[in-house]
Parts: sequence; structure tokens; C-alpha cells
Amino acid sequence: MSFKIVKPLIISVTLAVIAVSVNACSELKSINNEPRETGSVEVSTSQTETTIESSDAENLILFDDWKTNWLKKSIDLTELTTTGSARDGIMPLDDPVSEPVATANTWIMDKEPILALVMGDIAKAYPLKMMIRHEVVNEMINDTPVAVTFCPLTLSAAVFNREVNGQTFDFGTSGLVRKSNFLIWDRQTETLWQQLTGRAIVGDLNNTQLTRIPALVTSWKDFKESYPDGIVLSNNTSPSTDYNQTPYVAYEDKNSLPFLFHESLDNRLPAMERVVGIQSDGESMAFPFSILSKVGAINYTFAGKDITALFSPSTISVLDSKIIGESKDVGTATAFYRTVDNKTLNFKKSKESIIDAETGSTWSMTGVATSGPLQGTQLQAVEHSIYFWFAWAAFYPETLIYEVPEQG
Repeated sequence: MSFKIVKPLIISVTLAVIAVSVNACSELKSINNEPRETGSVEVSTSQTETTIESSDAENLILFDDWKTNWLKKSIDLTELTTTGSARDGIMPLDDPVSEPVATANTWIMDKEPILALVMGDIAKAYPLKMMIRHEVVNEMINDTPVAVTFCPLTLSAAVFNREVNGQTFDFGTSGLVRKSNFLIWDRQTETLWQQLTGRAIVGDLNNTQLTRIPALVTSWKDFKESYPDGIVLSNNTSPSTDYNQTPYVAYEDKNSLPFLFHESLDNRLPAMERVVGIQSDGESMAFPFSILSKVGAINYTFAGKDITALFSPSTISVLDSKIIGESKDVGTATAFYRTVDNKTLNFKKSKESIIDAETGSTWSMTGVATSGPLQGTQLQAVEHSIYFWFAWAAFYPETLIYEVPEQG
């Protein structure tokens, strides 16, 4: 039986190329254990293929120092690709330091993207320029154990409740990807979990689903104006890391091919097109940025619920220029339920603002009414994220794509 692993050429600060032996899984082990300082990784899109022969792929142990139960799985192990990074080689953060909006304003630019998490009376921002360096944050928010995650290769940001059946788990980066999306691992059972979906796919907790907590990606300007008393993941967490530079230079170029993605591309949209992805009760929908950027707001009924998807420019990419502050403006999008006090609102673009047609109130990208009769009202966020189209379509191949209704 043939077991294929497609290996990226990952270049470290020493410019050494990591290779895989074709003869022994022990070479995989040695690669996985190779230390790597966070912040030193440069991404190269060149790839080599290595085939490992095994008489029984069912019993193949990829990393014999791991305690992962490789026999309990819901995928074919040949779908896993090692990035060459050690487990937790991209350093996750545990109970990191936070700081107030006022002090963070000195090192975050207005146009920089952040992941906004609002739980009760706490609003916290996680700058994506930090999340590309750490990918996983374990902490407590309002007595709830959360894992804040971000995969640069698929653009997927997701927040999960770390408690499952009364047990709290701590997560890290595994050094493995599937369909270009990285796998997180828990330190208690060493189960592997798909970051994009939050589902365990290999290990003792196979097929367990983490509960997702709604969060959204918006600009630092939108966050600080909506939540002036909010808090921010502090850049003092890892003082030696230069958070103003990205290792993913030009990854988002429209002509780029997805990295470590070996499946067929869904050609309904360009592979690297950004979409807002929403799924519920077996249904899935993608709202392309190419449409959202033109209309500003989309009102839609999805899975029986009235929702809106909003778009705003003035948000830069963290996957473009080496100096993140010099990166191109790609905009951002968020999604909310649009029912307030049992009244369904219809949102539209008005000059540079988003308003609702019913009251004329003005709304921010964080779902807060900033002026008008509904000022101070907070819309409930829909469980969603921004994804590269290739990734969303790979995990939700039956997804529908929003199209502008024909004018009749």
C-alpha cells in the first residue's frame, strides 16, 4: 500500500531545507522534533513529493513519540501533510497578557485586521499580525475556557469552547495540515482536531465536535470605536517576535496557488477569493467579497433565519507585503442576525456608512448601532468567518454561492 506525503520546502532562519527520507518513519519523527523559533519561518511554495511504502497503512504510526491513537480516525491518514514544523513549533499562547485599547493604539494601525471576541461584558481584540505567529491562544474569558485560533493558509479564524463533557482541554499547533488547513492537538489526549471545523479527526476523541463561539474579523479602528473599554492581546507576550512583518509574503496574490493543498479546486470562484462562509443544519453559503465589496450589505434568509452580511474597505491583509503596514487594502466582512425587537431590519450602503432602511440608524462592522433611533443596540453575530474560497469549498463542497438577484 502506498502512503504519500507531500512535503513543503520550509526555509528556516538558517536557510536549511528540511527533507524527508523515503525509507523510514523515524525521519518524520526527527523532523517533527526539530526546534524552530517562532517568527523565523519563511514560507516557500515549492514542493517535493515523498512516497512511503507501508504494508498496513491502518497501523502506520507517523510519529512514534506521540501518544495519539492513530487507529481511531474519521479520515484516511494519507490526507495528512507535515509542514516540517515541530509540534508547537509555532508557539501557542497560554493565558497571555492583555492590555487596554488606549495603550494598544500605539502599536496597532487603524487599518490592521483583528479578531474580535465579545463575551458578556468583555470585548477582546486579537491582532491577526500576532495570530499568524502563534495560531492558537488558550485562555479564560468570563470564566469560559476558550481557544482562539487562526490558520493563515486558509484564512480561517475560529473561537472554540475548550470544555468537552466537563473536561477542559489545552490546544497547540500540531505541525500537520489537511486540505491546507492546520490541525490543532490537545495536550490531554493528543487527539488531532481540524481547525476550520472544530471536529476531532484522529485520536481518542475522534468525531467529537468543539462548540464554536461567534467572533468576527474587522479593523482595529472599528473595534476601538465600538469597544473603547475593550482589551487587546498584548504584544509584550513575545517581545522577541517582530509582529509587524509577515512570513506569508504575497500569499494572497490572486494568481497564487493554495499552499499544501492537493485536492481538486472548485472552479466556481477563483481559489484565493475571499468569502464569508456560513453553515448551519447541513446548509452552507458563501458570500463572495467580489459581490459584497460592490453592494456593501446583503440581506438574506439562511436556514430559516434572517441574516445580513456587511462589507467595509479600509482593512489590510496580513498575507501580502513583508511589512504588514504596507499591505494592500482587502476590506473585511461580518455577518449578523438582523432581527431587533421582533422586527426584521434591511441593511444597505449609504455613502460610506451602513444604515437600516427601517429606522435610518447607522451601524458599525461590529454590529453596533452608532447613531439613530437604535443607537447602542448590538446585533447578535452569526457563526461565520472569512475564508479563501478553495478552503471553504473543500470542507463544504455542497455550498451555495450568493448571487445578486436579477432585477425584474
